[in-house]
Amino acid sequence: MYTIDNNAISEKELLELPKEESFHESSPFEPPPLDHFQVLIVGGMGAGLASRLQQRNIQALITKETNPEQAVKDFLNGTLKTEPFEPHEHAHEHSHH
Repeated sequence: MYTIDNNAISEKELLELPKEESFHESSPFEPPPLDHFQVLIVGGMGAGLASRLQQRNIQALITKETNPEQAVKDFLNGTLKTEPFEPHEHAHEHSHH
């Protein structure tokens, strides 16, 4: 989690969620623990999750940038390179780590 003040990172904190509180496992009808976030920058995300975030006014972005702090700085500077959302089929087995 990054807190932004005056368009710069002012604080950062690690947020670890149990699996049952993750967006993938949680009910779309219950408020997720990230409801107070404005932007979520990730390495991958399906279109369904992106839609759920958008419904909660959370901007969802996918990037290939692997350094989280650099991704936040690039976002703040308007230079973050983003990727399209991934199609997501539930007809196959997969695991999330």
